[in-house]
Amino acid sequence: MSKTAPIALLVCLLTLAGAPPASPVARLAAAESPPLALATYWNLHFYAVPGADGTSLFVSTGQVGQVSSPVYATADRGSAVDRDRFGMSYDHDEQAYSCTFDAFFDPGLPFVEGSIRITTTISSALNPGPEAQLDTGPVDYGRFFVPTVGAPPLTSDDNLLELTLTDHSLPVDAYAIVMSTNNPPGPPPAGHSFVGQTYSARASGAIITSTQPMLLNLAYTSLALGETDPHTLSAFAWDPVSMAWQDLGGDLHSLIGQYLSTITDRFTVYGLMSTTRWRDIFADFSGLSEWEHVYVPPLSDELALDGTALSGTAVSRPITPTVSSMDWGHLTYTRTVPAGTSLVVDVLAGDGSLLIEDVASGTSLDTLDPMTHPSLKLRAILSTDNLANSPRLDEWIITWQPRRWNTYLPIILRMHP
Repeated sequence: MSKTAPIALLVCLLTLAGAPPASPVARLAAAESPPLALATYWNLHFYAVPGADGTSLFVSTGQVGQVSSPVYATADRGSAVDRDRFGMSYDHDEQAYSCTFDAFFDPGLPFVEGSIRITTTISSALNPGPEAQLDTGPVDYGRFFVPTVGAPPLTSDDNLLELTLTDHSLPVDAYAIVMSTNNPPGPPPAGHSFVGQTYSARASGAIITSTQPMLLNLAYTSLALGETDPHTLSAFAWDPVSMAWQDLGGDLHSLIGQYLSTITDRFTVYGLMSTTRWRDIFADFSGLSEWEHVYVPPLSDELALDGTALSGTAVSRPITPTVSSMDWGHLTYTRTVPAGTSLVVDVLAGDGSLLIEDVASGTSLDTLDPMTHPSLKLRAILSTDNLANSPRLDEWIITWQPRRWNTYLPIILRMHP
């Protein structure tokens, strides 16, 4: 369902009536707000959970301070005329607003899509004009029926999140809602940044984990990726107990589909982030800038000699952290070296010159000055005395740490006589 359709329709009607098109803020206010209210985007985190019987819809915000004006949740079932609006109550212990839409869904429908928005008004003694409205805007959701056998993939409306359940992943037939969270539930770890939106995947009946592993695919767009190296991406899950993001890792598929895949057992909020780690598992050659006499064997995410020469090389693409100030961390890698073969890893400067030769896995690179060497490359040299026998490189990883700067302020003591 398009998030811009109601706004575009309103602009069209105003134009046909002879009125000049309004600004985006004014259009949003005219379409969804009380008269005279000016709409301001509300970057509020919120999510939804379906009821166990398939009829109700529970909507809750993340932690937020209480506002003086009433807060409302408006939800629809795919049509602007088929919607309900309820006031949300504030829980001081949870520091969150919530409400329940009873008898909202037809439990017999296997899939329902719609949107949810949360609004309130604010006023100021300094502004004698009309009240301003805070509005999250419509956030699309999909509600799925999830049988214990033959469950459909749970996908976000933009198809950038897909959660695949195996049979008997849930103890009983259930329902699930997948949606963007409008805003992340918490900030990313130091040196990390979000790539794209965060998504909530919640199951009914207070189910927070699955009994079988679920496959999570998180895709990204070129626009969201920007200048970020996809080999720094990792999937993260929000832990509501520790109020922190948990790194799930993930295998990168950057040539076909542009996504990360990983295993999870949680129903929570997920998101992609760029990290302080560069990793290549050799699912393809996207992490290499040059190679000779090496390949990735079928059904294998390993780099090996291609059988045409007794030696071969592979050089990574430049590894360039995007944080403004950092220190190099460690180099780790996993290899298989049968008898009669060898595999060594070197660290190169960004221009390809040799910095450290035959580096052991786990070696610290903190002696390398990041001002002199803001970018590094890795080189693998594979060799064998038998064309039928090859060493294999499973993965290699380089890490770095953002620098912390401490500022010390002087203490001034004033002595009174």
